[in-house]
Amino acid sequence: MKYIKLHFVLLLSILISILIITYFGFVRRPILIGDGIEYYSMLESFYLHFSPEQRDTDITSLVSKARLLDESSFNFLKGTPHYFYVEASDNNYYPIHFWGYAIISLPAKSLLSFTGQDQMKAFQLTNSILLSVLIIYLSIQIKLKSNFRKVLFILFVLFSPATLYISWPHPELMCFVFVIMSLLLFLDKKIKLAIFFSALSTMQNPPVILLVGFFYILFIKRLIKKISIKELLMSIIALSPIIINYTYSLIVYKSLNPLIVLGYSKSENLSFFKTLELYFDPNLGVMIYEPFILFLSISFIIYVIYKLAKHKTITNQERFVIILGIITLMENFASTSTINWNSGALGSARYTTWSITPFLLITFFIFLNKINSNNQRWISCILFVSLLINIVVCSFTYIKDNNEFYFSPVGNFVLRYIPEIYNPSYEIFSQKALGSPELYKTEASIYLYNGHCTKALAFNNNEGQLSQIRAVCGKLGIVSFCDKGSCYYDF
Repeated sequence: MKYIKLHFVLLLSILISILIITYFGFVRRPILIGDGIEYYSMLESFYLHFSPEQRDTDITSLVSKARLLDESSFNFLKGTPHYFYVEASDNNYYPIHFWGYAIISLPAKSLLSFTGQDQMKAFQLTNSILLSVLIIYLSIQIKLKSNFRKVLFILFVLFSPATLYISWPHPELMCFVFVIMSLLLFLDKKIKLAIFFSALSTMQNPPVILLVGFFYILFIKRLIKKISIKELLMSIIALSPIIINYTYSLIVYKSLNPLIVLGYSKSENLSFFKTLELYFDPNLGVMIYEPFILFLSISFIIYVIYKLAKHKTITNQERFVIILGIITLMENFASTSTINWNSGALGSARYTTWSITPFLLITFFIFLNKINSNNQRWISCILFVSLLINIVVCSFTYIKDNNEFYFSPVGNFVLRYIPEIYNPSYEIFSQKALGSPELYKTEASIYLYNGHCTKALAFNNNEGQLSQIRAVCGKLGIVSFCDKGSCYYDF
């Protein structure tokens, strides 16, 4: 009986992991989405000649293996083989994004090839293995006061919006796992490992370097007290993913960040409003996917600030939540430099998977450790209801492979009944209303409910678009909000 009690969480985690790996790694059909062509191409190049250089033979090989994709995805891949690749000074094609994710996915591709399975499932198999490793690690290593709390935390991790990306040929899930691991390792005082795992996440998401920097500054402060060449060398090895990434970018693109040089990231796009949208927007914010732990985290921060204002002593974990919250906001702000704010997503925006969601989960983890046993019953009821909401919302979201061009149920409710309170960044509204990333430049964006207009957007107040709004809606409507010449109209 004691053995079963001690090992229940581990056995449950192993069972869940087997189900995840079986379904996503071997059963579910692969998809092509977002920058998937680039990542599939990277993986094929490394599989054939262990190099990021894209060769004609790589393209031919990839096209031959991609026939099990749906027809439109296959035709897109076949027609745009150099998608997100650029021609470098040596006249060869190289990927814009770093190839660390492809390297990590090589074992999965090799296994699928050896067993005669569809090699296009390599990324989703990799993602499912990484998530399973995280779940098993949580069941073994994390220190919570009861198995119930441990299971609860694991379930909140499993049904967070980040795990919706498990089937994507993208590194979002990988970065989520590595950031969570780094934060837990830091709390466990394993700072060099925390540096290494957070550094791995920067291979795709440069803003995570802020978290790496925080860990490294604390490491150097400790090192100064007791100088050790061995420790210093170990820390440099922990930074190796960043060193390799930036060295490669300097050699190939003559820049630390090719996305900036190539115009995919621009400083003029930086926005505090967009930063808040990552939290509270009813279409791409985390608010609708994990409302309770968002509210909990905000309340926890207010509580700690109140203690500081009253000159009360705060614990190291409470201090860590405040610092991590500031770092997360800075990461979010840096992410708003992208040229397309409403880029491909499933659930909350991709930028939340490696920043906000890990922050909320770690805050929740610290909260679980602070719950008094006397309050456990009623708090457990609240947590259980919140978990059910997470499960329902994430399950319904997962029906589609990409909600880039769809409004969420909450977004639809707001636009139908209280449109005047919702004036998002124009990419969010226009691309979802029109079902296209570019049409908003020429077509008016109009939201219809039961044949009636509730909200419309005229980009740059183009006269042609204003005429379209009048023609469809019968009138122009009341100006709700204007920004840089683009105006929302309510009806």
